[in-house]
Amino acid sequence: DQLAAVKSFKEKQRKVAADFDNRDVLAMAKQDNMCVTVIVRIRNGRIHSREKISINIGDESDADIFESVITQFYLDSDFIPKTINVAENPTNKQQLLVWLIEKRSGPVHIQVPKRGEKAREIRLAVQNAKLLLGEWIINRKKRRELTPKMVQQLQEDLQLKIPPRRIEAFDISHLGGTNTVASMVCFIDGKARKSEYRKYKIKTVDGVDDFAAMREVVIRRYRRLKNEQATLPDLILIDGGKGQLSMAISALRELGL
Repeated sequence: DQLAAVKSFKEKQRKVAADFDNRDVLAMAKQDNMCVTVIVRIRNGRIHSREKISINIGDESDADIFESVITQFYLDSDFIPKTINVAENPTNKQQLLVWLIEKRSGPVHIQVPKRGEKAREIRLAVQNAKLLLGEWIINRKKRRELTPKMVQQLQEDLQLKIPPRRIEAFDISHLGGTNTVASMVCFIDGKARKSEYRKYKIKTVDGVDDFAAMREVVIRRYRRLKNEQATLPDLILIDGGKGQLSMAISALRELGL
């Protein structure tokens, strides 16, 4: 059982270091276009925390992936240790070190241990990454088995990273030529979910201006979902042309989405 293996592995590695030097250990596992990088944070000889970064990859080298992960992880990290041990040196190692030293306001070393205790820590992190990758593969397979074929086909046709299981679509119409109304329909797993349909009376637009109306409804809809921490759609469809699409994209960017 993959999940049980992950739990068992975590319990076994509570104490991993014979010394008390603070350090982070980075290792990865890859299969096809999937990559899991594990960051094990060792403090006072024990695992303080374990982070993972799961990404879809192309033809990047391991060194390129380590460079990307190190940059992403330590950009917002509240603590950078003196030592970062990795399974392979990252691309642009010297530039990374200059950046890390500046952020830490102190010395930082990126090392590739080849023997001893620290090499064992790398091997443990690699095993952990492989287990988490296996868990990801299993979960993705389960999701695909539960995803209708039409949704899978739409994902392939639109080259989406994830299947569009929840789709929301917007249209602007005019009642009596003056009153502007926006309609939103919702599809979940390829089926219409009428209980999720919504109508919006446009409030901030005078006259007929489909572009501004589309911007208003998109902002209203997703500001509310964001504030409520509700489920966001995997795919948004906009009825109209490039103008309406541009307004919708602008609205989402304004919301940080």
